Amino acid sequence: MWLGRVLPSPLPNERIVFILRRHWFVFAQKVIWYVILFAWPILARYVILNFFPQILEKIFSGGVLEALMRLGVSLYYLAIWLFFWSAWTDYYLDVWVVTTERIVSLEQRGLFNREVAELRLSRVQNVSAKVRGLVNTMLDFGEVEIETAGEQSETLFGFHQIPHPYQISEKIMHLTDDWRHTHQQV
Repeated sequence: MWLGRVLPSPLPNERIVFILRRHWFVFAQKVIWYVILFAWPILARYVILNFFPQILEKIFSGGVLEALMRLGVSLYYLAIWLFFWSAWTDYYLDVWVVTTERIVSLEQRGLFNREVAELRLSRVQNVSAKVRGLVNTMLDFGEVEIETAGEQSETLFGFHQIPHPYQISEKIMHLTDDWRHTHQQV
């Protein structure tokens, strides 16, 4: 039953081997920027209050200017919340599912756009992993690219910013070898 909730259309005798998501550090980087954006008006108010108090007296003396300032700050925080929620949705809903029969990519592109791609293990030709940069190396996350062969030229299917890319690429190659071994004997 759970297989049907993750995969769009489960195949007979298919079972999930592993589910991949982006590394936590990818979202943590975005959170830091949102915290800075959230704190910026608070810091600006603190600086103005301590160094230029006459400006705040003019703005918050009532009237239209105060209402516009409060409206502007409210819209600013609303925009931050909206973009934060969009970033969280994109991070959380990007999922790659590797099963005994295929690899399924479920990627969120904005709030209302979802892309689903599928690759059968029978088409996998080569799997490579890349880790670039000091932070990526220290935290062990990177890219996995899967080359396929078909009627046209080779195409790439990949996982982006996932943890343990070298181990994942090895597991996919083992799954592909197991799939070929199992289906050649039939």
